[in-house]
Amino acid sequence: MPNENIENPTPETPPAEPVAVPTEQPAPIDSSYPLYQGGGTSPISEPISTPPAETSPQPSPLQSGGQASQGEEQIPLTPFYQGGETMLSPIKNLLLKAKEMIQFRKRKKLEKILELARTKQKITNNDIQKLLRVSDATATRYLSQLVKEGRLKSESRRGGAFYQLL
Repeated sequence: MPNENIENPTPETPPAEPVAVPTEQPAPIDSSYPLYQGGGTSPISEPISTPPAETSPQPSPLQSGGQASQGEEQIPLTPFYQGGETMLSPIKNLLLKAKEMIQFRKRKKLEKILELARTKQKITNNDIQKLLRVSDATATRYLSQLVKEGRLKSESRRGGAFYQLL
């Protein structure tokens, strides 16, 4: 096969010409503006906010200390108020459900601790760490809670503390 000039299938584009970028002119300095009254030399570039177009004022439910004004009906503060019951938002429902699950799992762990105390008579913080695979601080929290509830009794000895069922 002879070596022929094979044309490139992609057409070449001519080099792009430089494009001038418009520059903004600085805003005129207003000498009545407090920043410039001390002989300030450079303006601060902050966006200037314009007041919103005037609309009819909407009454706020919190005007006059939460009391309804003359002839105005008081609006309930909860947005999900219907028929005398407060409906929870879906996010709140999920959070409550998650909290219930956490409490359920914690209760199961506390029951495991009590079961170990029934079989072993005396338990230590280290026993709880191994049983539940938790840290020293978490085991201490669980044992303290059971002592507070009056289900375990803490006995201190020279080498550490142990716990017994009441």
